[in-house]
Amino acid sequence: MPGSLATAEGCGMIDRPDLRSEDLANRVALRDLLRQVRVDTHGSLRGLRNASREAGLGARFVEDCEDTAQWGVRRVQTWARFLGHRFRMDITGLTVPDDGDITAAVLADVVTFGWADEDQVHIRQVVNNLARIRRHQQISYGRLSRIVGCGDRAIQGWEDQPERCHVKTVQRYARGLGGALALDVVPMPAVVPV
Repeated sequence: MPGSLATAEGCGMIDRPDLRSEDLANRVALRDLLRQVRVDTHGSLRGLRNASREAGLGARFVEDCEDTAQWGVRRVQTWARFLGHRFRMDITGLTVPDDGDITAAVLADVVTFGWADEDQVHIRQVVNNLARIRRHQQISYGRLSRIVGCGDRAIQGWEDQPERCHVKTVQRYARGLGGALALDVVPMPAVVPV
């Protein structure tokens, strides 16, 4: 049903328009950057399709990664790692309060075991910081949900399970608080044999 709230991957925002047109432009620029990384590393689409099938990611993984409207955070993280990069999201235009948040302390000290752990910690850090900002600004779930155009429970769901969100959802969360989300990919550090 057009205009309804979809709940794909628990995000509740997939079919809503961006709060600012720059957010779509940033996702498209990131997609183009990832395509350029593929070209620069001489990765053919056919080779990537075969490699993604072999890795158990599915036959349509590559095509789905090129569709910025359906970009789940985990999908982009996997796509970037597949190309030897890390997907990064940074909050801009907002200050994370120094509030002694226990979750932030735990996430800062967690020991990760591989790229999947690192990616999960990264999205949890970003969304936890957005939640800290929301609480510091004394913005309730209800108020933020009216700003971004979703139900109260969706906001709580994003905070509880951020790895199930779409990139667009996290962008909307940051915009709803008065900031933005910078998107980038950075090369993974080379492992030096010992």
